[in-house]
Amino acid sequence: MTDSKPGLQVIGLGLGRTGTGSVKLALEKLGYKVLHSTFISPAVGAMNELTYAEVSEHPKDLQHFSTKWPEVYAKIDNGTITRADWDALFKDYTATQDYPTCMFPNELLAAYPDAKFVLTVREPQKWFDSTVNTIAKTGEWPWWQLSWLLRPQTRGIKRISGRIWKTFFHGRLRQDGVAVYEAHIDECQRVIPASQLLVFSVKDGWEPLCNFLGKDVPEGEFPHEHEGGDMGASIDSYHRQLLKEFTGYVFGSVGAIGFIATLVIHRRTISTLIRGLRS
Repeated sequence: MTDSKPGLQVIGLGLGRTGTGSVKLALEKLGYKVLHSTFISPAVGAMNELTYAEVSEHPKDLQHFSTKWPEVYAKIDNGTITRADWDALFKDYTATQDYPTCMFPNELLAAYPDAKFVLTVREPQKWFDSTVNTIAKTGEWPWWQLSWLLRPQTRGIKRISGRIWKTFFHGRLRQDGVAVYEAHIDECQRVIPASQLLVFSVKDGWEPLCNFLGKDVPEGEFPHEHEGGDMGASIDSYHRQLLKEFTGYVFGSVGAIGFIATLVIHRRTISTLIRGLRS
């Protein structure tokens, strides 16, 4: 049963591709309702063979978050963010993992001073390689543009994910990604009180996580989700599907334009034929 205590209780500060999907599953097994970046990642949905309407575990989440996250971003920037704003954003979730939440350790500590924070980590270069070969691809040209064109229902994603790639990584993920990653870890350790922060690797398994949260260690192995090779292959497959649909879109559009042009050019001949048929 999910803990009934209001507000966020466990806040993930680990960047995507540090094991956040695995920790999400672990936290769910421990009784939390966990918000993960899956709701803004159509490629993850494709990996799980979901339709775009099913990318989120809760399909209405995308509409909610594509409205609320930009509002939260604006209030963070102008210094007016409050606990009520965060509560309205997270609704009945009791834990978070991954982007965009992980980017705001200072603001979330101020809003949830009693929460526990889990900072998932891995070797920086491995994190970088995994990121540029998986989730970063979905926001790069031409894949985002094709998604925007062919999947109108995902356009709200850009209002959320733009902050990740353009602001958090300064539009320089490939040049400065490792430096940003390391600076983020340093900031989290500086900002969050040591008693409230667990620096965690999924290789550590259940025990440190459960001890930190005051939970009994459950039966079974620690979960593992979204392995890099599987996700990379899924994203490549998703991009091939976009290209296939785009090709059909282009040729379909050219064919339609050609048909209309033919009607215009030969309108007199066609009109004569129609009159002849009527007579």
